[in-house]
Amino acid sequence: MLRGSMSLIPVNILLLSLLLVVSVSLCFSYGSFTQGCSQIERDALLKFKHDLKDPSNRLASWADFGGDCCSWRGVICDNVTGHVIELRLRSISFEDYLASSGASTQYEDYLNSSIPEWLYGSEHLKLLNLRSNNLQGVLSSSIGNMTSLISLDLSLNHELKFEGGIPGSFKKLCNLRTLSLSNVKLNQDMAEVLEVLLGCVSEEVESLDLAGCLLFGQLTNHLGKFRNLAYLGLRSNSISGPIPMALGELVSLRSLDLSDNKFNGTLPKSLGELTKLEEMDISHNSLQGEVSEVHFANLKNLRNFSAAGNQLNLRVSPDWIPPQLVFIDLRSWNVGPQFPKWVRPLEHLSYLDISNSSISSAIPIWFWSMSFRMEYLNLSHNQIQGVIPSKLKLDFTASYPLVDLSSNHFKGPLPSIFSNVGALDLSNNSFSGSMLNFLCHKTDELKNMQVLNLGENLLSGEIPDCWSSWQYLVAIKLSNNKLGGNMPDSIGALSLLESLHIRNSSLSGKLPISLKNCTKLITLDVAENELVGSIPAWIGKRFSSMVVLNMRANKFHGRIPRELCNLASLQILDLAHNCLSWSIPTCFNKLSAMATRNDSLGKIYLDSASSTLDNVLLVMKGKVVEYSTILKFVRSIDLSSNALCGEIPEEVTRLSELHILSVLGKDQVGLLFLFYLEPRRFFFFFLLNEWRTTAFDSKPWK
Repeated sequence: MLRGSMSLIPVNILLLSLLLVVSVSLCFSYGSFTQGCSQIERDALLKFKHDLKDPSNRLASWADFGGDCCSWRGVICDNVTGHVIELRLRSISFEDYLASSGASTQYEDYLNSSIPEWLYGSEHLKLLNLRSNNLQGVLSSSIGNMTSLISLDLSLNHELKFEGGIPGSFKKLCNLRTLSLSNVKLNQDMAEVLEVLLGCVSEEVESLDLAGCLLFGQLTNHLGKFRNLAYLGLRSNSISGPIPMALGELVSLRSLDLSDNKFNGTLPKSLGELTKLEEMDISHNSLQGEVSEVHFANLKNLRNFSAAGNQLNLRVSPDWIPPQLVFIDLRSWNVGPQFPKWVRPLEHLSYLDISNSSISSAIPIWFWSMSFRMEYLNLSHNQIQGVIPSKLKLDFTASYPLVDLSSNHFKGPLPSIFSNVGALDLSNNSFSGSMLNFLCHKTDELKNMQVLNLGENLLSGEIPDCWSSWQYLVAIKLSNNKLGGNMPDSIGALSLLESLHIRNSSLSGKLPISLKNCTKLITLDVAENELVGSIPAWIGKRFSSMVVLNMRANKFHGRIPRELCNLASLQILDLAHNCLSWSIPTCFNKLSAMATRNDSLGKIYLDSASSTLDNVLLVMKGKVVEYSTILKFVRSIDLSSNALCGEIPEEVTRLSELHILSVLGKDQVGLLFLFYLEPRRFFFFFLLNEWRTTAFDSKPWK
């Protein structure tokens, strides 16, 4: 029984499928149905309804005048005895709750209850599923009285806890086949958990999910007693020590998840004895040593193998044929120096990540000729050399596959890419030559690509004017190349574009007016080019969702347009090192994202094809600082090294979330001044010599 007063239980928090046997004995004889539910059962259900919140009136049929309770919604009776055997109350959505009640209560406030006391006395209950209901409080050891339980699922109730961990009364749950407690706060030694479950539970249980339960200690050889386990999930705990050899005794195991723990030592060779194993995830531990063919000897059914984030070395013979894997993640392993030949026989491979795996050879021709059902290919952060064939035979039959070949030593012209590729990252290589053949190949064929990153290469020539066939692009990065010329007009055809990075690419001329058609832009970075003209006023009128505007180190002149004050979501404004004149607009206080805290930031696409967070470069105190996942905390305005005049507008002091304001003039050494607007909130001011401020008076004065 939960401690404290029991609150009402909302219907929408109960994912409840109960095989409920309320009589002391059941009649198993066959015959025709002759009676409805008993009065005792009917009264119990009405009492249960009374303890529920039912704003959408789903249980309208549950009424005193409702007749036979076997006809009530969600109630199922035995067709012979008339006893209630199942109670199915699936959750309703939060939106349904809001629509029916007009409430504005926070989600976590509404989904807030305890397990009803009477439930612990349900000796005949066979299936209890209260998954993901925001249950709170301490679970009673009386749960061990529910000796008929076959399946118990209390997972994803983050505020639910067992006092002192799983109680010893669990030893009585001899019929238990499925135990799911993921994200329930056990805070218990893993050895104790196994000790409690030893006996009839360990002999019968088939699925054990203890992910995210604050478990610590070591996984002991008692694990070998759980011979009927088909699923073992221990991810996201703090379990340490070696993986025990006894794991190989789990002959029924089909799925194993030990990811995100602190396991160390070598991978036991006994894993190779798990003949039924289909999925294994040991990623993000501290495992070391060699993995050989012995580890995979009898894993004929293995399809998914995820082991990223360990310090393991794969040492297999050149002619090794692995299991017919579909999913492989060996990120940060030592797989090289040669490109692995064992990939070739994997006919059904759909996901391959061997990034950062010390491969330094060229990719063999046979790889570029393979036909994959590939959804994800990541060979990034190696030292792979050579030229990618200009006309690839590599066929990605999956819809919208992601391809990441970044941070290698590829050279030569850009390859032709199949039109169904969804995201492509070729950045940080040595690709050279024009982009013409790459971009303008089959212009009558609409491309499906959404993310394109060609930054940090040696590409040259003007950016081709054939973007109209790339209409699904959401993010483009062409930064740090030698492109030159004007930004093409056809880039305005990219109506879905959210992130455009063409920093340091020798662009010249004016921003094309067609760019204003890209109204979904969140990030525009054209810094360190040779762009000229005035800053277009339409930037402030058309880009209402803009978060980052970086036009640093160009040749823009004239005023800072007042229309920029309309960019209410703007967090980073960098116009430094231009030829801007006049004064700072007094309307900067309308940049509301810099005046109020809002940690919900829209997606900003960046450096990696698989990344959805922007890497924004800021220049601060002469140093380049890279902001990625902390972008949501950064608010910055840099107007330094221009020809601005006048005083700092008083309105700027209202930007209470602004972290950095730089207004240093050209060839001037300013003053770095720090003062607090409120606890833990501060400004950095880089001031012109003739501009001053004081910690005691926020009003600028001349």
